[in-house]
Amino acid sequence: MLRVHSPGQMWRQTRAGALGRAMADLDATPGIAPPLSPATIFGRDDTLALLDAALVPGTVTALVGPPGVGKSTLAAALAARRGAVVWVDVAGATSAADLWGALASALGLSLNRLEEAHQRIAGVLAGRETGLVVLDAAEHLDPSAWAEVEALARGLPGTTWAVTTVVRPAGRVRVFEIAPLAEGDAVALLVARARERALDVTVEPTDPVWVALAERLSGLPLALELAAGRFGVLTAAQILERLDRPRVLAGGRHGSVEGALRYAWGLLADIDRDALVDCSVFRGGFDVEAAEGVLGDEALDRLTSLRERSALAWRDGRFH
Repeated sequence: MLRVHSPGQMWRQTRAGALGRAMADLDATPGIAPPLSPATIFGRDDTLALLDAALVPGTVTALVGPPGVGKSTLAAALAARRGAVVWVDVAGATSAADLWGALASALGLSLNRLEEAHQRIAGVLAGRETGLVVLDAAEHLDPSAWAEVEALARGLPGTTWAVTTVVRPAGRVRVFEIAPLAEGDAVALLVARARERALDVTVEPTDPVWVALAERLSGLPLALELAAGRFGVLTAAQILERLDRPRVLAGGRHGSVEGALRYAWGLLADIDRDALVDCSVFRGGFDVEAAEGVLGDEALDRLTSLRERSALAWRDGRFH
């Protein structure tokens, strides 16, 4: 979630969505190679270790967070550790039928009848001794599809399931929330990318310009990567001055930060959009009491809904 001046501004400025860098060469089951492999990941060692420990065979764990926070990158890093991997892009899937179709496509199966999908897919996964199944971009799956994922996982006690999603899942899926990078790690990422472009960069970790740039981008890896893409044309100070201009932060799955904002905004119901705008009067975060002052009796329901869709972060009793 972006550390901008208000939740309303969060959607108007630099909340990015997607994977930051092209990656390849994962160790995967032949013919089912996922499209990603981890590049240098800054500030995620502890998160990756905790996530790796949290994954329990026969269960489903959801990596939940806003677009651009690095869910898919972390899943790719997990896949690199796990051996036999099936990577399934479910970005367009909503129903159980859509889910079966995506899984069948990833496994190279042709399904003649929907009724046979569960049995055939489970049989293939078990036969290949799949260590990890990743369902990427699952925020549109409906409760029936989530129920099928859980049923598959229970029937395959040797297989671990990780799902990336902006929206918290239905059912009894375990949730692992992915937070933005800490300030020092965000600065380190920017400096590393500048040096990769053969720029002679000497920066102290507390350099005010680089710290301000990392803060404006809220530690979101995608936003940081998109900003770093301008090094060699702009200095850090010049990027910082231009963050509100169109196309400064462009690239990645959604094409630009603006595209990511539209995607994230589209996941909200109208009533939640209105609530987020109403809360934009606050600066530097707000608590429940403040939200009740502007949202009235609907405050708790709206805050819960916004949290479930990764539109608000909650730290130390305050929303950001």
